[in-house]
Amino acid sequence: MAAEQKVCILFDVNMTLLVYSGCDDDSGGLGIDWQVHLRSHAMRLLLSMLDHQRNGRCQVGFFTPWSARHAADTLRHMLLSVTGSSWHVGRRPEHLQGAHPPWNMEHVFLFDEAYGEPHFGELHYSGNAYKNKSLEMVWGAASDSLDASCCRDQTVYITCSKATMLDGLANVLVVEPFRDRTMDDEELIHLEKYLDALLERFRQDPAVTVPQYLELTAFHSQWSKWELEVRELFLPCISNDKCLKLPFTLSAQERRIAHKVAEELGLKHESRNVGAERQLYVCSLNHSCSLCQT
Repeated sequence: MAAEQKVCILFDVNMTLLVYSGCDDDSGGLGIDWQVHLRSHAMRLLLSMLDHQRNGRCQVGFFTPWSARHAADTLRHMLLSVTGSSWHVGRRPEHLQGAHPPWNMEHVFLFDEAYGEPHFGELHYSGNAYKNKSLEMVWGAASDSLDASCCRDQTVYITCSKATMLDGLANVLVVEPFRDRTMDDEELIHLEKYLDALLERFRQDPAVTVPQYLELTAFHSQWSKWELEVRELFLPCISNDKCLKLPFTLSAQERRIAHKVAEELGLKHESRNVGAERQLYVCSLNHSCSLCQT
């Protein structure tokens, strides 16, 4: 890989940067408060990656299951929030171009619903039927003079689940999906540091590829660490030896991940009480005691 080549960083907008919200009218109006739906640290993360792009280290792009019109509307408002500059469709439908200095010299990729296949029987987390996205289709478009960085060796696609992918799994970096406005943004802080390290590795080692880097390194956030901790905590419950009541100090996101792990391990799990008293109870399917009885 030549020294001037760079990494293509594609973000799945749905559930990683924004809560999914389509236009709610037929006039093309947005119909929602975009600042409410943009994760707070997403602004800093995107601005950091765009600064890397201006320095020639990466190319930024976005992938959505929306129609071309709604995708462009979404990205224009999001980029305006992040950069303070308006953006418009560039020389290709897949480009958004900055309108004011210094962003008028930059473009970002925008890949809409045309770069995937509908799967109406099993929806994306967002509730949209365009579950299966295709990096092969993206790379096919890129080979038609889009950008040399958008290829199998140099693309990292950041999304909330590999289940949303039709292909290109070796290039996928999974982050925790954004489900509500109260979620901590530590996930994106860790992601920024991880991407900085990836770009530095590419600068230092011309032979590395994104799939190789993703295979050799692990993206660790506070949520992935908590998932490993709670899995170890729940393992004794499988043999009927233990019934657990988790502390009420857990956040809603920590309880949500604990529910997910308990389900994967085949355990009974239930949250009880409300507000500050809410707690998660976990035990085996066959276990019976005063703690787990309803």
